[in-house]
Amino acid sequence: MLHKNDDLKSDVMEELLRIELPEKMGLLYSHESPLDKPVHGMPRLNVLLENTMVFRLWKEGRICEYRLEAPAFYYCTAAGFQWAVDSYQPRKAVSFCYFREYIRVVIYHSKSDITCYHSTCPLSPGAWQLIEAVETLHKEAPGEDERLIPLLKALFDLTCFQLGNDPRTEPKRRLNRTWNRINTYLRAHRTENLSREKIASLFRLSPGSLSRLAKKYTGMKFSRLRTVYKLELADELLRSTDLNIDEIADECGFNYTSYFHRCYLEYFGITPKRRREEPEGDPPRKQ
Repeated sequence: MLHKNDDLKSDVMEELLRIELPEKMGLLYSHESPLDKPVHGMPRLNVLLENTMVFRLWKEGRICEYRLEAPAFYYCTAAGFQWAVDSYQPRKAVSFCYFREYIRVVIYHSKSDITCYHSTCPLSPGAWQLIEAVETLHKEAPGEDERLIPLLKALFDLTCFQLGNDPRTEPKRRLNRTWNRINTYLRAHRTENLSREKIASLFRLSPGSLSRLAKKYTGMKFSRLRTVYKLELADELLRSTDLNIDEIADECGFNYTSYFHRCYLEYFGITPKRRREEPEGDPPRKQ
């Protein structure tokens, strides 16, 4: 049963305040995804408090399964693929989904008892910097994820503090399923130069409505979002393949290598050549 009453904040905070995170916790970290699989499009911090869960994630070019024992975090970046094999299995867990405009909180009390709450304010800038620190540290030392646990605990505490100071409660809002479908399609077809009009037609929208959805849920213009998805793929190919830069530009749908160079430098703050020469580093991403 999903709780749908309008005044959920007090119930949510009572549940969160009862959670005491132990000193030692496990961690499942997901940051990659196959082109043909949907992603959530926002960072997610989840805490498994009781029982065991089995997840599917994309790692080293294939989908694999991972069994996670409580207590543990299971963290997924905005571009990561991480799905529970059986989403209805018995568990006690809490999930924070960090949308641009608000925080979505889901508390799994049991197999059939779930509380959902949406904050009225977005995550604070300081907490977003903490997310960036978590993701940067993982990229710098992916085999030493135990160092992320203190940062994830701090993120959990900051999120709870912000929810406790949320100015007012708000009825649960339905997520925009149309945008989720569009976003999944854009990532799956990011190597193609599909026009805004073509995408809008596929989803029976006007071009203007498509642009408004992109701006609302990503903070970017549609054309910018499409380019960013191409650049993220290009960065992955630079790190994980032997394709030369011209081939990568072509593979990612850039008609001119010079334009690819300019876009990559503007977005990542580093040239593709420099990125290729420093495969262990991760370029700072500009907004």
